[in-house]
Amino acid sequence: MASFKKRHNPSKKARATVRDVDDAYLKAYLEVEDILWDSDDNTPCLTDDDEQVQMKQKKTKHLMKIKQKQSSHIQTKEEAMEQEHAQTNKYGVLEIKENNDPFDRLSNEMMLKTFSYLSLASLSQCAQVAHRWKRLSYDKQFWRVVNLDCRKLTVDGLLGRILHRGVHILRLSRAEVRAQICDNDCSYKDDDRCSSFELTHLDASVTKFTEDYLTNLLFKCESLVNLSLEGCKIAIPEVTAISLNGRLEVLNLTNVIGLTLPAVDAITRSCLKLKILNVSWTNQTRDAIRYISRCKYLEELNMSGLRGGINRTMMELLVTSCKNLKSLDFSDVTLQIGTLKLIADNCRYLQKLSISRCTDVKAEQLFDLVRMANLSHLNLFGFISSDALQRFTDERPDIYVNKETFSPIARPISTSRYEGRLWEQYVGFII
Repeated sequence: MASFKKRHNPSKKARATVRDVDDAYLKAYLEVEDILWDSDDNTPCLTDDDEQVQMKQKKTKHLMKIKQKQSSHIQTKEEAMEQEHAQTNKYGVLEIKENNDPFDRLSNEMMLKTFSYLSLASLSQCAQVAHRWKRLSYDKQFWRVVNLDCRKLTVDGLLGRILHRGVHILRLSRAEVRAQICDNDCSYKDDDRCSSFELTHLDASVTKFTEDYLTNLLFKCESLVNLSLEGCKIAIPEVTAISLNGRLEVLNLTNVIGLTLPAVDAITRSCLKLKILNVSWTNQTRDAIRYISRCKYLEELNMSGLRGGINRTMMELLVTSCKNLKSLDFSDVTLQIGTLKLIADNCRYLQKLSISRCTDVKAEQLFDLVRMANLSHLNLFGFISSDALQRFTDERPDIYVNKETFSPIARPISTSRYEGRLWEQYVGFII
């Protein structure tokens, strides 16, 4: 019995030998598994798809464990890019795709500098390349100024998407707006930014708006400083929208249809910071002067074509209330005797005066303007004889007479030739 126990209870040395044999066998087995034998009928070959998938899954798990251990360390830029392009195939095997896009190696600052040389049309195409390109191409520094002169806007929401990119200066003159400003798919629909644009300068001169699109545009503009609606048609909603812009300084309403006396009252009641105003040929009467006189900071005023003329009472109210006037245009207006003397006595800073075709003004009244020290331009087209004009120029040879055919007051383009500028702000020639 004792001999049996001794025979079947091997010593520690024997057990160690057995373990060494087992380890050697396991090692040899693993080495064989890693061998891919050549295709031969008499040699073992691990070509079974299931076995290959199993081995790849083991390697994948091993790689994933290594990555989990390294996740606590700070990733370098190369490791982050490599992880971004890592994907898993249908067998669950981790595959690393090579990044061949050279633009991914550029920083955002370098990309923005590159995009700064492109036109807005090219930037719109770049935005369709990738999410990063879209984010960079819609940067506000590229869309501060937009020129849509003579364009036809027929796609709903297109103008709104452009303005939401941070446009401050927009030229929309002689264009046609036949589509909604913002549609239901607006990306800012649930955001406060959808309720207003960042526009400060808007030129919509001689622009055709169908339906109520002008109203929708103006109600989304509450930060306007310069506005031109020359030749447009407005009503109570548009007037209400204009009056919401308390910062308005320049307003051009030349030849506007629908500008009534209550409309002038509403605008001047809210826009008290107006410095330049043009309401010429809007079928106004001299009663409008009562409301315009509220604008104490007014420097330039054009009221050409005023019906009924101006008497001394209204002229005195205007020149005593608006003491900073530098430019006045009363062309084609009947001026009562003594109105020029009121201008000469009260408008110390007046530099330009236009009274063309004011046939009621006598040549003798012009000499009331001789003592105006700051007067530099005088327009007298259509009613002064050459002899009277010569006598006036002899008295004041420093005054330029009849040098401006058209009034530039409040107009976006102050000259007859477009030089790419809007109220002295460069906007370019095309989008």
